[in-house]
Amino acid sequence: MDTKSFLVRRLRHLCVAVLQVIFGVACAPDVTCGAQDANWNTDPLPAVQSEINGNNQAFLQAVLAKDTQKLNELLSDDFVYVHENGLISTKQQFLEDFIPKGYVAAELKEKEPMRQYNSTVFTIGSGHLQLKSETPHPQETITHVWAEQN
Repeated sequence: MDTKSFLVRRLRHLCVAVLQVIFGVACAPDVTCGAQDANWNTDPLPAVQSEINGNNQAFLQAVLAKDTQKLNELLSDDFVYVHENGLISTKQQFLEDFIPKGYVAAELKEKEPMRQYNSTVFTIGSGHLQLKSETPHPQETITHVWAEQN
């Protein structure tokens, strides 16, 4: 097994585990975990919510405008984009390969309330990015993991 496929499998396992904790599916009825844990906050501070919502809108606007400089500022160096098929794009790959394609529509709506665990916030929304050559497609579930830097 090569290193890349190993890392992809480990990242998938991590993503599944995180989602199980978020939704509580990994919890037995008599076990305390997830949102019941004292470290969970299902209502992050308004300033945090506002900043995340602002970053989401700025991201969508920059994607539609092909503004690589703005996207470079918005995305952290450890940014990863996990595609539906399990492939992973780094920040650099995303900026070089994804943006020049020319998106004509982008949307992201909140599907569930933000959840916070210590200094990490999880957002679950529905949305899509659409290329000019594509026909409209159904909304997809999009999960973002926001972690405080420094």
